[in-house]
Order: sequence, then C-alpha cells, then structure tokens
Amino acid sequence: MKTFRVELLERVGEIRFGVAREDVRKILGSYSEFKKSKFSKNTTDDFKFCHAFYDIQDKLEAVEFFPGMDVKLILNSTSLFELEYDRLVKYVKSIDDDVEINPDGIQSKKGISVYAPYDETETILLTAENYWG
Repeated sequence: MKTFRVELLERVGEIRFGVAREDVRKILGSYSEFKKSKFSKNTTDDFKFCHAFYDIQDKLEAVEFFPGMDVKLILNSTSLFELEYDRLVKYVKSIDDDVEINPDGIQSKKGISVYAPYDETETILLTAENYWG
C-alpha cells in the first residue's frame, strides 16, 4: 500500500505543490497523459492510483486520489479514506469552518475537496493555495 502524508496547501507525500511535472513523474513513476475535459488548460497525468494536475507552466497544482486503489492518505493522524463520508465532512469542517458543502461533496480553500455525489467518497482532491481562486 502506498502511504501519503498530507500537509494541506504544501505537499502530498514527497511531492510539493508547485514542482515541475517531470519531478512528479520521477517520484510517482509510470503514467499516461490525457485531457481531463475540453476546458482543461493543460493535460493531466494518470498514475493509476491518482491524477496530477498542472498549471500552464507545468507546475503541480493538485492531486486527485481514488479510494480502493491501495492508497492511504494521512492528514495529521487521520486516514482519510477510512472515514465514512459524513465523518470526513465533520473532519474537514474541523479544519475549515468555511468549507463549502454542495450536493456533489465538499470544497475547502484550505486544500482539500471531496467528490461524493451519493454521499460516498469517490475522490479526494488535494490542492495548492489559490487553486479555487
């Protein structure tokens, strides 16, 4: 199992936000590159267990992880994917009392968002500062 210790707005495991694409690839290994949507400003790297997003200068700005992919995300001492969605919401709210909750999940400007359209975590997105504007 791959374990990533998270420092919100700073790093995911060994990867710091703002590093060059080639540095992310060296750390995470084998990948494929694709356009996430027709509106994407840059391509995304798929490492099978996560997607890495880059700005137009090819600097890392976000990493999206998927449950069930043999990955453990640790924030402080909490294993994020081990929390049921309602407990994950409470946990994120304890970090950011201004978290946005919508029908598709939660979004925090403190660097963590959860996509859970049916109250079940489908992805956890960890971002650099100002990712959401």
